[in-house]
Amino acid sequence: MFTSVIIPALNEAENLARNLPAVIAQLGPSDELIVVDNGSNDDTAAVAKEFGVRVVHEPVRGRSQARNRGIQIATGEVLVFLDADCRPSSNWLGDLLAPFRNPSIGCVGGGIRLHYAANELGDYLCSKGHLSQEVNFSHGFLPYAGSGNVAFRRNVIKRIGGFDETLYAGHDADICWRMQMHTPYTIVLAAEAAVDHFQRLTLRALLRQKRRHAYGAVLLYKKYKNLRKSECRPLKKIYWEYRSILRRGTKFLAHKVGLRLGLCSELSQEQGYQLLLEIGEKIGRLEGSIGERVWFL
Repeated sequence: MFTSVIIPALNEAENLARNLPAVIAQLGPSDELIVVDNGSNDDTAAVAKEFGVRVVHEPVRGRSQARNRGIQIATGEVLVFLDADCRPSSNWLGDLLAPFRNPSIGCVGGGIRLHYAANELGDYLCSKGHLSQEVNFSHGFLPYAGSGNVAFRRNVIKRIGGFDETLYAGHDADICWRMQMHTPYTIVLAAEAAVDHFQRLTLRALLRQKRRHAYGAVLLYKKYKNLRKSECRPLKKIYWEYRSILRRGTKFLAHKVGLRLGLCSELSQEQGYQLLLEIGEKIGRLEGSIGERVWFL
């Protein structure tokens, strides 16, 4: 099965040098590997060319824009999208393509094994399945695959179009949902087709990430609002959720002050991490609802 692997890259020289060998080792003689340089300031293009990879440039920054540029020039029967900071396992490509032997399958999501710094925050995020494909596939509306490790039949993309460039987040869910709504094809998870995704998240970076994803959730809701009206929650429930976060946040800060003064003992760090995730989610939803003029708190 002739395959095109498309890697969007913005300042990914170090990751490409580390991960391209694992990709190239799995390509067949007729497969192609495309790196889309999305306006990098480092040696992204040069590193890719050192490995004999085809490099194209997309000056408009954005992962959707970069992936769509790759789609424009790719010629494979199957289009595989891989993030530059993801390192494939030894039989990743074979395991990712195997489900396509079933002609009813149009999209395959590969597993994403997230690796964080060896600290309490990393351990907590791993225990929560943060950003895992399993969580994506359990979405209440329709399952979807994160675009860091996903494959589509070319004729699926031809029928539904590429990634929505108006969505700066949530574009991976959108393209999977469009396939399920507008074609007879189905989506499956091939967890064994795994990549290792290494992240070094600080608390501030985690908050930004959660806000961005929550804003993206609002954009997705706005696009599919007529089909997702049942997800709107009563104002009373939203009020109590925000009140709970405010109360727990105030209590947590007061406890931190008391700790510095030697008046109380240390709280579990997990409580702080969970609170941070909830705050990021609520801020992003609030920003999105105001910015997009749609109620999705």
